[in-house]
Amino acid sequence: MKFIINADDFGISHKVNKAIYNSAKEGYISSGTLMAVAPYIEEAIEMTKEFEEMSFGIHLVFDSDFSSLSGVPENFSSNGVVNIKGLNFTKRDILVDEFSKQIEKLQNLGLRISHIDTHHHIHLYPLVLSAVLQVAKKYNIKKIRSQKLLIKKSLVHDTYRYLHHQFTKSRGFMQPTAYTDFPTLIELGIDHLDEEGIYEIMCHPGSRYNDEAYFNDAFYGMHRDKLINFNQLNS
Repeated sequence: MKFIINADDFGISHKVNKAIYNSAKEGYISSGTLMAVAPYIEEAIEMTKEFEEMSFGIHLVFDSDFSSLSGVPENFSSNGVVNIKGLNFTKRDILVDEFSKQIEKLQNLGLRISHIDTHHHIHLYPLVLSAVLQVAKKYNIKKIRSQKLLIKKSLVHDTYRYLHHQFTKSRGFMQPTAYTDFPTLIELGIDHLDEEGIYEIMCHPGSRYNDEAYFNDAFYGMHRDKLINFNQLNS
């Protein structure tokens, strides 16, 4: 089995940027995703230049207190323009336009985007997923965060996430076998995992989640040789 350890929210603050930078320097993460609309994005971009062995993707945003790049009024959490949990696909072009501008901003800043994920996992919703897959095709981004979880919750919940994963795969996108976080992985253990699987561990260095507590030899001492990044994801 292989693990991709991805740090989310790169660019959101100087504190988070520094924590991600230090985690990368110490070899605790293998990947990161950057927020084009975040206030410290230029600093984050500069930091990525030291880590050619890592993958860096985009952390698309449409549901938080950040300003739109495409002119959506106010901010994403209060604009009332798009109900991202709904099924009004006539609104998809608004999402496509915003996501396109976020991708183009990172590309113009010099980032080679390895993969896509979304802030608060909003591509779990069909409307957002449709827009994400459209812009991914448009910009030739072929890898995306899976929405399959390691932990089982309910038949309906697990079935929906399985179908989401299979649909994304059927559209030609590569994604890890499943994703999780450090607390869940440690609680469940790895004995039941597929030996051929690739599992993304999502983390948030510098945040209230205190993921740095898991950056120790309890995990890395045994599994550091299993770390890969999204550039190495080939199936």
